[in-house]
Amino acid sequence: MKKSLLLIVTILMFSVAAGFSAPSAVKTMIGGFVNLGDKKQDNIGELTARSLYNLFAKIPGSDLVEPKDSLEQAKANGVLSITNGKELNLAMTKLAQQTGAGLVIFGVYKVSGDKLTVTVFGIDVVTAEIKFQRDFSGAAGMDVFDTIDRITEEIAGVVLGKKIEFAALTINIKADTAEYRVYLNGKFIAKASKAQPFSEKVFAGEENELTMVNAASMKEAYREIFTLKKGDVKKVEYTPSGKIVVTVMNAKEPVQLKWNGEKVWDVLQGEPFQLRNVDITKTHKLEVVNAKGDVLGTMNIALEEGESAIANIDLAVGQRKFGMALKGLEGGLSLSIGINYKITPDFKAGLFFGIMFYPTEVTVAGLTSSSINNLLKFDLEASYYFLRLQDFPLSLAGTVFGTGFLMTSGGSSFTVSPGIGLKTDIANFFIDLKARYSFIDSKIHPMLGVGISLDF
Repeated sequence: MKKSLLLIVTILMFSVAAGFSAPSAVKTMIGGFVNLGDKKQDNIGELTARSLYNLFAKIPGSDLVEPKDSLEQAKANGVLSITNGKELNLAMTKLAQQTGAGLVIFGVYKVSGDKLTVTVFGIDVVTAEIKFQRDFSGAAGMDVFDTIDRITEEIAGVVLGKKIEFAALTINIKADTAEYRVYLNGKFIAKASKAQPFSEKVFAGEENELTMVNAASMKEAYREIFTLKKGDVKKVEYTPSGKIVVTVMNAKEPVQLKWNGEKVWDVLQGEPFQLRNVDITKTHKLEVVNAKGDVLGTMNIALEEGESAIANIDLAVGQRKFGMALKGLEGGLSLSIGINYKITPDFKAGLFFGIMFYPTEVTVAGLTSSSINNLLKFDLEASYYFLRLQDFPLSLAGTVFGTGFLMTSGGSSFTVSPGIGLKTDIANFFIDLKARYSFIDSKIHPMLGVGISLDF
């Protein structure tokens, strides 16, 4: 006890502020606690320091030095073995300066029988002024954990300059294998899973921000800002989720959006509607219905965790579209005109008629001569839109059956020319890139096409 008294007197050679209220924005280092008694009780200092750090981490806007740079570094440097008051103060202040902290909190403790006595100091790192000094005592033994909780709460109250009150937050994970990192006010607190639910005290009367990050992908999975009253318990039942933005186009009458059979929105033409926290463990049904209950459009939705999907539902199903295209082929040109028929929002078929200026080569007596010939063509095309970005729907397009009559100086011949490629629509314009096989010369010919598609 004489050693404890000597330490306190030595530290009090510095001026002690009558009161203290540190803004949470001041970077703070939890330096640890020195055991002045039986070394078998060293774990109490570790528990107290960790408990204090975890509590301070929950303070909205708090700025803390990470334990690896404070507690662990103090232990590695032998600071927590110093029992001389002046030397301990200087060592803690020096370590805090290295971390950029403005305030360092540390203390000493001793266990005598079944009683724990703790003295805590808060030192201004810049001025070396003692901002606060408090003595605490409580039961040791089996009740030591309750004592540590009470002491850390009282220390937090001293730092904040007010009596602190608590509410509770619990998180239950509904995924069998997923594990999440839980952050409160930007600070990592603990991991949570179905097998290991999360339960912690949070500050009442303060705005708290909860963030959950998938521990495997490190993608944000959940975020919420909340404020609780003293004694309230907030329960988060989390099912892995994603979100989707739905836009309905070409609605000719008032329509509604249904999600798994339940109405969620009265559709506004062209206005996006966002669905958050979509359960990723099952497939959902998205429908557009009119006042009579007729289903005008439907889509099955399956998301991955954290995915932000976009669904554009075009109700112009079955409307014919008039299309004109100017396409380049091996330096030549083709011009075709035809009819598109949208069978579903994702599948379109078209019948085109046109003319193509087709180059051919003829070898006579070892000499090759080239000529441009006319190919009258009739094409049946199909497009399947497998990817829809916000403004650039991408489809797998192909000439399912292409036929034509090749007109040469020697007469005409019938040919078949199938092909496959990619196509994207930009407003009323489209671009496609195809590879087309010709049975005339048994070659594959690339073809780049641009065109315009108009409703009629």
